Amino acid sequence: MITNVQKGHQLITKDGIEYYTVDGLEDAHAEMLRLLKIINKISLDNDISYWIDAGSLIGLLRHKGFIPWDDDLDIAMLKADYLKLITCLTEYCKKNSDAFLIFQSPQKHHCCNYFASKHLFYRSQGSPSLIPVKVDIRVYNCIKNSEDSRKENSLLKDTANYYIFGKSYGILKDLKVNKIKIENFFNNYVYNYGLYNPKAKDAYISSPYFEFSNEFDIIYNHIFPLRRIPFSDIEVPIPNQYDYILKELYGDYMKLPSLEHRAPIACEFVKKNISSSFYKNYVKYCFGRKTIITKIWENLYCIRVSGLSKYCKIRFQEKKASMDSDYESEKDSW
Repeated sequence: MITNVQKGHQLITKDGIEYYTVDGLEDAHAEMLRLLKIINKISLDNDISYWIDAGSLIGLLRHKGFIPWDDDLDIAMLKADYLKLITCLTEYCKKNSDAFLIFQSPQKHHCCNYFASKHLFYRSQGSPSLIPVKVDIRVYNCIKNSEDSRKENSLLKDTANYYIFGKSYGILKDLKVNKIKIENFFNNYVYNYGLYNPKAKDAYISSPYFEFSNEFDIIYNHIFPLRRIPFSDIEVPIPNQYDYILKELYGDYMKLPSLEHRAPIACEFVKKNISSSFYKNYVKYCFGRKTIITKIWENLYCIRVSGLSKYCKIRFQEKKASMDSDYESEKDSW
């Protein structure tokens, strides 16, 4: 049985719910909320629409806040709003030293982005890689709802899936992807694609890749007008027809998962100051599709961040947790 429970997790009961936690998780929730408040203010000031998404949306509806064992925060938006937000966050990061964007513009290795902490990181069992506590910013493409547009969309999604996760669902089998420069692909896919008018009668809204996604029809009225509900001391937007979206993605989302899935991905939180310039290179080798070269550089960077002694302990003494990266196992943990 797949389980999220790792060494270092503690079983507790709070507010009548039994679940696993780890030291530092409440600090992570506070830091993610701080990052979200920055995004929320920028969005209100610049007429940018976003909404709370995925497991974080379940948390707001089922727990009136974070899922107690969740260690990430998900938001989503349409492509036009995404490009505006990334521009605004880039300017914010130039003027402030309390956060950074993992993928700098122009984006060359991913079609989504992450607004991240500069001082609080986590890792999962068996991995020395430190990942910043962050807000996941997921972009949705808006396309024309026609057979040709959907075929093109599936091909582009599968190509993105291959470049980001190293997985293909077979749609691009007739395309020699390795001959397409990754920078050229993302330059088009991030900045030029998915900008069809979402209010058009023939508009179709699509997730950016196949991982962590279900294929079902989303149209403008499923999302807009956005509702606003309390999250801590602010109000945040959620999709208009959130029940339809969550049931399509997760089924009975108000039901708690089994106990072994009520556990964070993180086995340890680490307070550490890492410069964004250093982390920019770290990201280059630690995120995305792996090659022999990137794996070597990833390990060298992990040694520099963690120290040789801790790196060896993690690599050779910790028992690696059974972590399944596919969508089904992740949704079971919500």
